[in-house]
Amino acid sequence: MARSQRRGFTLVELLVVITIIGILVALLLPAVQAARESARRTQCLNNVKQLSLATAAFETSQQRYPGYMERLQIGKGAAEKTATWLVMLFPNIERLDMYDLWNDPTVPANDPRLYAFIKILKCPSNPQRNETLPENSYVANAGRIIDPTNPANEVWAPQFESPNNGVFVNLIPDPNLVPPHIPARVNLTNLRDGSANTILISENLLAGPWDAYGKYAFHTDTYMPFGIPNVEQQAALQAHNLLPYQQGGTVFCWLYRYDVAAPNVAPPNCLPVEPEAKINGMKSSVTIRTHLTLRPSSEHPGVVVVGFGDGHNQGLSERIDYHVYQQLMTPFQRQSQAPYPAYPLRDGDY
Repeated sequence: MARSQRRGFTLVELLVVITIIGILVALLLPAVQAARESARRTQCLNNVKQLSLATAAFETSQQRYPGYMERLQIGKGAAEKTATWLVMLFPNIERLDMYDLWNDPTVPANDPRLYAFIKILKCPSNPQRNETLPENSYVANAGRIIDPTNPANEVWAPQFESPNNGVFVNLIPDPNLVPPHIPARVNLTNLRDGSANTILISENLLAGPWDAYGKYAFHTDTYMPFGIPNVEQQAALQAHNLLPYQQGGTVFCWLYRYDVAAPNVAPPNCLPVEPEAKINGMKSSVTIRTHLTLRPSSEHPGVVVVGFGDGHNQGLSERIDYHVYQQLMTPFQRQSQAPYPAYPLRDGDY
């Protein structure tokens, strides 16, 4: 009886099969990665949505938006705390337990229980994640910020905290200013350009911990007023190996700048916008937070997730013109300090 012979694969056939498998994997991998990023972006959209709704609920109950800095337990020594806008929103994102700790006069500011990791405050697309730290991905619209390296053209003034320039302001009075600065509270009626056209919240890859002070404050062992630091304050910063804006990271801002797409000739003393100051600007190379990088940025390809005053959120294109960004940041641009206060938003601008 004839015996059948079993024939194996030749080397060439094996190589062909392996090549086909490699091609299929190469074709499928981008689709898998895209699906994963889509899921992460959806989660980030949901995070911003929850923060936007929490902000709206806070405004409804308090008749104002939270400050990017506020004081809790004022005058109570070690219990006195400087709270960010995120801390103020804790009751509205179902973290009343954390807010109660912050507002408890028996809990000192250095109590580690105050600085927990909170999942909703971290975009899943961000590369770093340490659940032992108060990590954060989200920042609030704090309006105009000046260039501290160019004092000849830009000198800080209390008007920078105007409700026409941004939504979240510093609600801690600065007694060192003459006359003393009494912060103006911002509420929904200040959003004269429309709540659907005013950004409240964004992402920033350089966002600081959710307890980090914002815009004009410097996170050292002692509280410092929010003005541009004087000589004594600069010495304190250097003693802590800090630079202005390196610690404060819960806000984003706009600069008095223009780009090539500006609607008309730039006004006097208005400088070209630096590349890193635009949306997603130089995000792969910039690692230190400065006044230029307090802008939206994310790991989502081509867009940054933002939340608006009416509660809706969307992916904002990184290609929008800088004057459009300024318009979306200013609640009442005609009365703001923006270089193009008469620019009307158009369909397709963002």
